[in-house]
Amino acid sequence: RHAMLLVEALDDREAIVRSEAARGVQRIHNSQAVPALLEAIDDDVFAIATERGEFDIDVRIEAAYALGQYPEGRVFEALKKALRDRSLAVNVAAASSLHYLTGEDFGVSAADWERWGNQTTDLFANQVEYRYPVFQRERRLLEYIPLWPQPPNEEPAPPAGLPRIEG
Repeated sequence: RHAMLLVEALDDREAIVRSEAARGVQRIHNSQAVPALLEAIDDDVFAIATERGEFDIDVRIEAAYALGQYPEGRVFEALKKALRDRSLAVNVAAASSLHYLTGEDFGVSAADWERWGNQTTDLFANQVEYRYPVFQRERRLLEYIPLWPQPPNEEPAPPAGLPRIEG
């Protein structure tokens, strides 16, 4: 039920709220979030003109990452389309999610993903366990001093409620 609260926030007027909601959905697995995430990675000019789709790059990035936990044909197709997004960061997020879903790594090459998708019979046969992206950085000089706060690094983990991959 918490995932659905985040999905509702994907319709907020403020881009920062939509972005953080998409980031939150990365951490909670609920397949009912897929339609809203698919809409959130759509940057089609027509979709934006009709008040559908997402114009904010940060929201599209976070939504693309969140979709990496849903092995569905429509998700695969939407992520392939996102590889043609005008933002390289969205392309990289879509490629990362495609890697989790398929176990393959063709980077941001939409043509290679298209070719592979047409040749394979089971898109998700080699699926890799999804782990949401996190903030990581090395300690700075002052952070080696005892009692100085450490960097706020997180550890990647699978989302709550995500079924384990067998095999």
